[in-house]
Parts: sequence; structure tokens; C-alpha cells
Amino acid sequence: MNYQELLDFVQKNPMDLQNANASIFAADFVFQAYVESDPITGVIYEPIFGYHVTADNFYQIIADDKIRELAAL
Repeated sequence: MNYQELLDFVQKNPMDLQNANASIFAADFVFQAYVESDPITGVIYEPIFGYHVTADNFYQIIADDKIRELAAL
């Protein structure tokens, strides 16, 4: 996905913002779980955005429709 495709995606899709206290290691583990879960759930979680405000304060942003797809399972 190039920059323009990413910008178009963010502008066209409502996004879900989640926050947790998590180390970089834990956040990476969660991302891997999302990335590798599509054979089981059928939900492809691309793109996912994540950032740390501090070493243990983590945010992730995922399209709302991806969260709803998983909740419907």
C-alpha cells in the first residue's frame, strides 16, 4: 500500500482507536496475533496502525469494519 492508498483508506473508513498499557514486546505479540489470525478468522487486518506514547502506553488504530467482522464470528 503506497502513501496515497493509505491516505484514501483512512479518509474513507471509520477507525477504531484502542489504548492499553503494553510494552513494545507485548504490542508486537498482539500485532503478530492479528497478522496470523486470518486463516482462522477469515478477517484480514490490514492496515493496522500502532504507536507508543511512552515505553508502556500503547495505541492501536484499526478500521471499524474489521472489528465488526471479528465480533460477528
